[in-house]
Amino acid sequence: MKRFRFTRNFFEFCLAFIMLYYFVPIVQQTFYNFRIKDKAKREIELFISKHNLTKEKAYHYFYGGNKTLSGHKPVKREKIVEDAMAFLGKPYIWGREDTLAVDCSGLVYYVFRKNGLAIPRVAGDQYKYGKLIPIKQLKPADLVFFETYKSGASHVGIYIGNGKYIQALNSRTGVIISRINSNYSRSKFIGGKDVLSL
Repeated sequence: MKRFRFTRNFFEFCLAFIMLYYFVPIVQQTFYNFRIKDKAKREIELFISKHNLTKEKAYHYFYGGNKTLSGHKPVKREKIVEDAMAFLGKPYIWGREDTLAVDCSGLVYYVFRKNGLAIPRVAGDQYKYGKLIPIKQLKPADLVFFETYKSGASHVGIYIGNGKYIQALNSRTGVIISRINSNYSRSKFIGGKDVLSL
């Protein structure tokens, strides 16, 4: 009887661990995607009223081509890298995109918009943006995408040159620099994107 109780408790523990490790992040990310898309819609509406644009032109600024926002100079790759490096060591907090903490796509979103380049907020949408680049042709400020907890682009970093990229990996590591040719990175890598040369 005691053995049966132990086996049952162990099974329940394993089941709870699987739920926490695999399913909770997926539910969180799904909720987060809906919230971010709603936020992006409100941001576009505000942008339309502020700059007196048509809806079509505003969407073009946000989702199409290398268009800088009003009042910004053309984006320089070294400035993107410099601004991304300022986040090194900062904490990872899911859903954040400010100077205190970021998640992976939040880092990209904040740095690029700081430099006047409109870019989507979520990694999956960011992957649809820009020109696909092979790993050997990556340049500083290109985006690097990875398939992690779900199929398709679910993680993103910014290539900084010399085979390295900066990323907001998780809550344990915060923002770190990783090697693009490490076994883990290469096993998860699905493509690089150049969003500055369009």
